[in-house]
Order: sequence, then structure tokens, then C-alpha cells
Amino acid sequence: MNITAARIIAEAVRSTLGPKGMDKMLVDSLGDITITNDGVTILKEMDVEHPAAKM
Repeated sequence: MNITAARIIAEAVRSTLGPKGMDKMLVDSLGDITITNDGVTILKEMDVEHPAAKM
């Protein structure tokens, strides 16, 4: 379960890396939209409850 959780988080951030990194559009529970290609911002905006995935 720990490996699966880490792979899911990695897939969400992987497409933002490198010179051809794509932007992600994040919509929070209030409907606010954030467009970013920064992995740290994506991880901060995600509500992750799994302890291994948080690392």
C-alpha cells in the first residue's frame, strides 16, 4: 500500500518536470483555481492522508 500511494503522488507530479513540463490546473473544495507547474505547490494543495505518500 505504501508503494502504491507513493507511485500515485509521483504520477501527479512527474508531468511537471523537465524542460517540457506541463502546467496543472488545481481546483480546491471552494472552487478556486490554481494553475502551476511547481511540484511543491501541487503537493501543498493536495489533501494527502496517507503517511508514506506525505513523505
